[in-house]
Amino acid sequence: MKPLRYIAVSAVCAGLSNAILIAGAFVGVHFAVSLGLSFVTVVVVGYLAHCRVTFAAPPSRNGFGRYAAAMLANLPLAFVLLAGWDALHVPMIFAAPATTVATLAVNYASSRWAIASRGTNAVERNI
Repeated sequence: MKPLRYIAVSAVCAGLSNAILIAGAFVGVHFAVSLGLSFVTVVVVGYLAHCRVTFAAPPSRNGFGRYAAAMLANLPLAFVLLAGWDALHVPMIFAAPATTVATLAVNYASSRWAIASRGTNAVERNI
C-alpha cells in the first residue's frame, strides 16, 4: 500500500531533517543554514528511498530534477514556518517537528507528481 510506504520513507526523511535542524540549533547554527543542509541531504535520500520503496520506480535524472524542484517549491513554506517559530522563540526541538507536520501533505502530492508521473519521454535515461 503506497500510503504506508510513503509514511515509512517520510518518517525516515523527517527524522533526518529534524535531527539536522535540532543539531544545528544546539551548536548555534542559524536555522536557515541548517535548513539548507537538511534540504540537500533529504532531497537525495528521499528521492532514492521513494523511488525504491514508495513508488517502485527506477531513479532517473528527469525524475530527480522534478523531485528536487517539487521539494524546492516547499522550501519557502518551511522557511516561513521556521522563521515564525524563531520569532516566537519556540525551541527548535518543537519547531522542527511542527514544521514537518505542516508540510507533510504538500510533500506527498509533490513527491507523487515528481516520481510516479513519468510521462512518455522514451529517451529518459535511468541513473
